[in-house]
Amino acid sequence: RVSEPLPFIGDDLLTSFDDARTLAMLRLLSTAGGHRQIILFTHHQHVVDMAQSLPGYPIEVVTL
Repeated sequence: RVSEPLPFIGDDLLTSFDDARTLAMLRLLSTAGGHRQIILFTHHQHVVDMAQSLPGYPIEVVTL
């Protein structure tokens, strides 16, 4: 029996990263999103802005 992979859920994983590392991790997570759902919680607008700047990756932002 084959099932879908579990989603990856991260909560403020990038708080201690500089911009270069944040962007590298967002690229990695975006690539992984082709195989599983990635849910990343953050309260940092610059992380959202960086994620939305990645070309070719569908990013859905939900603001609460």
